[in-house]
Amino acid sequence: MVKEFIKGILAVFCICLGCCVYLACENKYIGAILFSVALFIVCVMKFSLYTGKIGYILKDFSKKHTIEILVGLLGNIIGCLILAPLVKIGLPELHEGAKILVSDKLTQASYQTLIRAFFCGFIIYIAVYMYNHKDSTGGIILAIPTFILSGFEHSIADAFYFVLSMTFSFESILYIFIVLVGNSLGALVVPLGEKIAEKFEKVKE
Repeated sequence: MVKEFIKGILAVFCICLGCCVYLACENKYIGAILFSVALFIVCVMKFSLYTGKIGYILKDFSKKHTIEILVGLLGNIIGCLILAPLVKIGLPELHEGAKILVSDKLTQASYQTLIRAFFCGFIIYIAVYMYNHKDSTGGIILAIPTFILSGFEHSIADAFYFVLSMTFSFESILYIFIVLVGNSLGALVVPLGEKIAEKFEKVKE
């Protein structure tokens, strides 16, 4: 569990890189492409990023695996609380950019946030699946710019932006919770569909 917690914190180092380069780029398209380095490193180093792992819970719904995912999530949150303030001190201009970004996010209705998070969870699962089972980085390179430029919401990246902007409120906590739920539901679409298809095939037999 300690190892999983540390891997959760290390995953946020990668998310930190992605968020910082996105905020630093004047061209959002270039920033979105460069953000893909975050998920690439997470996958290569086998770090524990919630959005990359939650979709696999249906394949292993054991108590141990579930706890590992939650401990990794805790590491993700703690990582945001540690790293974002350091970025604020070292790169204050990014703090200002995060404030603008977060302010725009909080104008969304809850159902809009949930839908945006749902689609992000779906595409992140596909990207991680392609890397883990098809030895392909193409999913990562295409998925990250796609979800960012589409306006979809990633829970850990959003948590980093909120801490970097020093936006702490009930609304911000609720926002992150909704995004977590949406990411989780989106990531479960494919594995759930596979489970249903398997049961249907067994019934036919």
